[in-house]
Amino acid sequence: MTRKRIQFVLSLLVTVVCLWWAFRGVELRKLWEDLRQINYWWLIPFCAVTFLSMYFRAMRWKYLLEPIVDIPSHKVFPPLIICFALNGMLPGRAGEFARAYLVSRDYRARFSSALATVVVERIADGVGLLAMLVVIFAVVPLNDQLSVQFKNITIDAATLRTLVNRLLVVCVVLLAGTILMLWGPFRRLVQTIIVRLPLLPHKIKERIAHFIETFVHGFHSLRSPRIIFWVVFHTLTVWLTVGWSLSLMSRGFSDLHISFSQGMATAIIICIAIMIPAAPGYWGLYEVGCILSLKMLGVVPLDDAGHALALSYSLIVHTFQLVCTIGPGLFFLWRRHVGLSELTHAEPPENSPPNS
Repeated sequence: MTRKRIQFVLSLLVTVVCLWWAFRGVELRKLWEDLRQINYWWLIPFCAVTFLSMYFRAMRWKYLLEPIVDIPSHKVFPPLIICFALNGMLPGRAGEFARAYLVSRDYRARFSSALATVVVERIADGVGLLAMLVVIFAVVPLNDQLSVQFKNITIDAATLRTLVNRLLVVCVVLLAGTILMLWGPFRRLVQTIIVRLPLLPHKIKERIAHFIETFVHGFHSLRSPRIIFWVVFHTLTVWLTVGWSLSLMSRGFSDLHISFSQGMATAIIICIAIMIPAAPGYWGLYEVGCILSLKMLGVVPLDDAGHALALSYSLIVHTFQLVCTIGPGLFFLWRRHVGLSELTHAEPPENSPPNS
């Protein structure tokens, strides 16, 4: 069995375990009743704000691409939506490769440079999420009665507060490491240490060295203070609108109310949960992250009824977030006459002419 197949099987296993936990002890009849009682009119503002969040992502990516190729944000939007659509349908986050490929193919940009901006975007999201996690949980009260046990692991309010404090340290270390990696002498020292590690296979050393160069190359776009400002600003707008959308959708549930700050906290926890490799669409991980978040924030009771309510909410927001990306993503693929095989098997173009 190849390495990719092993990874795919393991990701499916993670999804199955998470879905089992999410649906454990939930009566399907009670779940169906919760789903029937939803006021689905709230899907209209939910989807509208979700699209707004995606457009803010496009605006941020536009600034990251600016030193490479100047593309208006409305033209960056289709490759970005295609990326999220493919991430929802295919394993291995294939959409990240696809959007870099489309930009390099259509706008005379180097593929490696376009892909480097995707790396920078993910790093900005990671650091931004950790920073907002620390801030949000400093002001949002936790449910002190929370105690979730999974085999030998117990999650309670005290554990979460300790985790947040440790994540603050991780956030500072990541930020410091990012800044130091941009400094030539430190970067060369790290590369020298990696090359001289005796037990590390040569292929892994090459991959680490390639990642470091790609990472640094991508951050070259951030030499402009103006670009740095807009990247930070739109990282905030992206996650603020995601949290807002989750708060809005809760109004469709008669027994559920999620404040804006709780929506932010829920969005952050879900995003941290789906960082774990899983099946396409992040099924299982998304639901577990959402249920745990609503329980730890005291939004739903800790009993079976609260678990079922949190599950129904997570299924609705997860499903329609995917609908808001997969539907438009497939439409833009059709408009561009691009097939999935081209995006998943094409060679990275380095200097392709633009389409006529």
